[in-house]
Amino acid sequence: MHELPPLSVLARAAGGEPARLPTPALSLAERRDAGFVRLSVDLKRDADLRGGIEAVAGPLPGPNQWSERALWQGPAEWLLASAPDAAQALAARLQSGFDGRAALANDATDGLVVIEVSGPGARDRLAGGTGVALDPAPGRLALTRLGDVRVTLLFDGPDFRLIVERSLADYLWSWLSR
Repeated sequence: MHELPPLSVLARAAGGEPARLPTPALSLAERRDAGFVRLSVDLKRDADLRGGIEAVAGPLPGPNQWSERALWQGPAEWLLASAPDAAQALAARLQSGFDGRAALANDATDGLVVIEVSGPGARDRLAGGTGVALDPAPGRLALTRLGDVRVTLLFDGPDFRLIVERSLADYLWSWLSR
């Protein structure tokens, strides 16, 4: 089967290249270097699966935390980060270790978009669309609504990363850049 090259969902705004909006106060950039595996498993019920998952994917962060390899999404759900071309293999490797239990790992790369928000106006722009406290502590995350769109908001020092469903990325980009 012929592999198609990844296409930016925001390419219309950037002439086919990864979207970027640099201004003195606010910089937006689409990141196309991220792949994701959505992991759903109740580790309270199936605690013995944790060791196998963490051996493959690294430590799973707790509530409202993220690392370069995993993002907490709820009591029994994480997004695992990988290279875009490695997500499918990571999902398959994890899934093979579940032995038919109620756990799921699937490649979510094509369904999500990452937008990096930085610059001196970043905090104010985000604050105008969410009620969540924009805690500057790196490693924290918030599941929130931003401009009427559900996002995962990652705190990365003075900068932020937003993970949004692909179908809503263009709307969110427009909202951020207005």
